[in-house]
Amino acid sequence: MEYIFLAVESLFSELFSMWVLLAIVLMLIGLFLIVAMTYMRLFGIRVPGKVVGAINQTRVKKKMRDGKEVEKVKHTLYPVFQYTMPNGEVVTTLSSEGGTGTLSYVTGQDVNLIVSPAKDYHDVYDASRHGAFILGLVLIASGLGIIYMVGQLYTAFGMGLISLGVAVILLVYRIISDKKDKFKVRDSLRKQHKEFDPLEVKPVESFKTS
Repeated sequence: MEYIFLAVESLFSELFSMWVLLAIVLMLIGLFLIVAMTYMRLFGIRVPGKVVGAINQTRVKKKMRDGKEVEKVKHTLYPVFQYTMPNGEVVTTLSSEGGTGTLSYVTGQDVNLIVSPAKDYHDVYDASRHGAFILGLVLIASGLGIIYMVGQLYTAFGMGLISLGVAVILLVYRIISDKKDKFKVRDSLRKQHKEFDPLEVKPVESFKTS
């Protein structure tokens, strides 16, 4: 009976620790979004700009599933902004945020932009949009909710929260040990310059009709 009890407790510890780990990841991503966007708004350059169109970018991700390589195609619609930097440089580039919200723009629309110049490209955001903040708050709230529910269930099963913490630490260690090679920095994972073909830029309205 003691062996069965320990086996059941181990099983539930594994299950609950996976949920806690998921919650922690969600909260970290949410916190990163909020901190990043706060930094951008505090230290970014604010310039007036114009919507010159939109572009539909296609990305192909390859994943291994059941021993087979599977390709996943993702389409994302990005607005294309044009603005003049304080030094007189005229820049036409993709927004750093994309999605269906792009359809709310109108070609030729005036926008207030926040620009963070980088080495190879500019990070550009519409100052009137707060989608990243909202997403960050939602992720943090979701993570906290998951941790609260897991804590309640874990206590209901008569298990100590300290053992849950130990289980989470062991799970993280095992994941890192099993997949440490995947954490190495590879050229293909580095953030690339936002290159796009100007000929692919179309009026935003054309995507609304299609």
